[in-house]
Amino acid sequence: MVFLGLSPRIKAFLTVDYLAWQGRWSEVVSAAKTNPRNTFVACAVAQASYHTGTLTIQLPYLPSPPDLLLFSDKQQAHWKRSDLYFDLGYLNMALHHLTEAMEFYGERPLLLQRLALVNLALTNISTAKVYLGTLTRAPFQGRWADIIGPPGKRTRG
Repeated sequence: MVFLGLSPRIKAFLTVDYLAWQGRWSEVVSAAKTNPRNTFVACAVAQASYHTGTLTIQLPYLPSPPDLLLFSDKQQAHWKRSDLYFDLGYLNMALHHLTEAMEFYGERPLLLQRLALVNLALTNISTAKVYLGTLTRAPFQGRWADIIGPPGKRTRG
């Protein structure tokens, strides 16, 4: 039997990360209220504010201005930086940080999804096929990989 106890701050961080990945921006802002001083949460709130059109009204609290773009050298920042750069349209930077996150975290389905999307956006179709092929074998990800797969070809036989 496994017991998993999360503090409200960690739970808020994980919820914000999940909602941001799903693009549920209005929910990100409300979920972030439990942990507003976390740099990653504040960055997600800034992204959410941009997507909901409220960024010019009020910036989220950040300890320092460089935290808005997650300029710290922390390894765990790569995952979040990749989402931020993808959102800003800096696809090569997003790809760089996703590759670094893969080195740090290993082949996680969400990282593979992000890598497939970035490679498709960069028209690296053959590389995207590799990630999509891996995702077809991951539980709960096969259907997504089939839907997202390059036009005209399915990743499964």
